[in-house]
Formats: sequence, C-alpha cells, structure tokens
Amino acid sequence: MTMSVGPTTSSTSATAAVLSALQNAAPTKQAVQVSLLKKVLEQQQSEAQMLMKMAEGKGRVIDIRV
Repeated sequence: MTMSVGPTTSSTSATAAVLSALQNAAPTKQAVQVSLLKKVLEQQQSEAQMLMKMAEGKGRVIDIRV
C-alpha cells in the first residue's frame, strides 16, 4: 500500500476548482437572498395595504345606542 505525502496536481486542480465554484456561488447566493427578501417585503406591503383598507371602514358612522 502506498500513500501520497504531498498534493498531486489533480487534487490541487480539483481544490482550485472547488474554491473557484464557492467564490462564484457567493454573489449568486446573495442575489437569491436579496430577491427573496424583496418578494417578502412586497408581500408584507400588500398585506398591510389590505389591512389598512379593511380598517378604514365604509365611510359612514353608525350610532348604535342601547
């Protein structure tokens, strides 16, 4: 059984390829996170507008006395 002591060129190039892929993935991951955050914010704004519309009332004051 033989063991390799130092890095071989194939493992070095594989490591470089993995590091390159990870560095290129960081901006993509950030772009996905920003996109998701934007969609969530838009959904919350839409829900807030709907709740404000429901809270407005119909424009009439009804006096109910018992």
